[in-house]
Amino acid sequence: MESAVMLLGAAEDSQDVAAALNRFITAIPESSTDITAVISQLFGISSALRELHAIFDTRQSGRTAYVIADDLRLALRSLTLTLDAVHQSFGQLASFPALGAAAYRRVWTMIDLGFRREAGDNLCDRLEMYKVFINSLSDVLSGSSPGSRNIVVLRSNMLGLLESQEPPIELGFDRLSLGARAIPSYPRTPVAQPYEPEPLPRRRGSFHRRRPGSPISPQSPTFSDHDYSFPAPDVPTSPISTTFSAQSSSSNESPPHWASDVFDGRHSTTPFRVSSEQISECRGRDIRNAELDLSLEFKRVVDLSFDDKALIVRLYCRPSDHQAKILCISAPTRSDRPKIQSFSPLTSLNLVRTESCLKLFTPSQPQRPGSLWANLAFLTYERMVLFHCTFVALKAHDGTGSIRAAQYDSLMGETELFGGKIEDDGFLHALRIYRDRPSGGLRLQASVLRGELKGTPVWTAFVAQYIGATEWLKVVRPTIIHLRDLHPYVFSPDYTPQRGPRGEHELKFRTAQDAAEFRAAFSGIKRT
Repeated sequence: MESAVMLLGAAEDSQDVAAALNRFITAIPESSTDITAVISQLFGISSALRELHAIFDTRQSGRTAYVIADDLRLALRSLTLTLDAVHQSFGQLASFPALGAAAYRRVWTMIDLGFRREAGDNLCDRLEMYKVFINSLSDVLSGSSPGSRNIVVLRSNMLGLLESQEPPIELGFDRLSLGARAIPSYPRTPVAQPYEPEPLPRRRGSFHRRRPGSPISPQSPTFSDHDYSFPAPDVPTSPISTTFSAQSSSSNESPPHWASDVFDGRHSTTPFRVSSEQISECRGRDIRNAELDLSLEFKRVVDLSFDDKALIVRLYCRPSDHQAKILCISAPTRSDRPKIQSFSPLTSLNLVRTESCLKLFTPSQPQRPGSLWANLAFLTYERMVLFHCTFVALKAHDGTGSIRAAQYDSLMGETELFGGKIEDDGFLHALRIYRDRPSGGLRLQASVLRGELKGTPVWTAFVAQYIGATEWLKVVRPTIIHLRDLHPYVFSPDYTPQRGPRGEHELKFRTAQDAAEFRAAFSGIKRT
């Protein structure tokens, strides 16, 4: 097929751009870290393309080669447009009277800003998406992975990116001209096994999660969101829980908010070793009819009680723009007095842990120090973590453009035992193992690695009960580990837990070293 022939050409083009960028490192050392990262991704793409070409050589007549034809053309077309844009920018160096640091700095700035403006992410992130997509196609073609939802999400991202590239847009220098550089033709290739579920919304080419409601491009009829499904031997499978994905009982009803599923009680309970003597309280100003006012526009997604219902805490979210607010209802000191009600947008509060409490502060401002808005006293580590992650995620997803309180929403008291990168549901996430000192609790957490939601939790799972278990963790491939009976708590509206053939939770690490270090870190944990 013609796309396979073009793989080596695209690999060489990637290496050519990488070689040209080497001159920028010497000229502008202050940007050497970013430029080196781009060069590394370009060589990674070249290697991935050559590996895919080698697989084609052994499977020229295989049915799977035609199944990935559309996706391969999609990747090559978008990659070629990106490399053309960088090549075009190099030509701007000739317009400077002296080829010095100022010239290289100006051109590098043009490249960086141009790609951010085109699709919202920098060049390094875009190249990383190409590399992961091409590696995923190699996995499908070699039969080592069926692709499934990961491919669907990556394809959606790639289609959104291509829509922003065609026709080529102004990047901040001369309008891009493709010149004589060949662009692969884009005919429709028959697709086997169409993907039946509802198509995913198109993203603007981002490999990193964005806020709900971020602008997306319209659907294009060029590609279908198909799965790569091939005959496989029947294997007994465990039922996969649907707790994590919201299901609607009626097409006219909006699906439940993800936060509604968080406090389900399906977790271990790890009490704090030293109980705090602080009480749960709200110091926000009393707002008459606060609960009624919120119910007019907002949907209640979390309802918790503290100190034998002396304090009721509710979290609300407005479906139209995902703004979130917290409502506190305090029991009166005398039975003949009404309850005290107060609410605040989450973006106006910072969350800080002290021992077994989470304290909500209004942010400090010039000539006005921050003040305590509420104190929440928890009895168990798990309940504190779930509230913290839910609060941080809701706050990050707010789409109103409100000025956010500084991101000091820390969960102090935890020790990081491992940190690495995973490919998770079509996105790059940071995976960490946390051990809590005040309680001895243990958990995994996947967070957004880069982009506007950087650091926002995507899921967490409590795993103290698996310390010392020999059959819970299974290495499937050098970069893939399966975890049995894991119950992840999800803090994202569009995340689907990755599963193995028997329902195991699948961790797909970016490198074999990360996978080995994760296994070693967990194996070395002792009970306290």
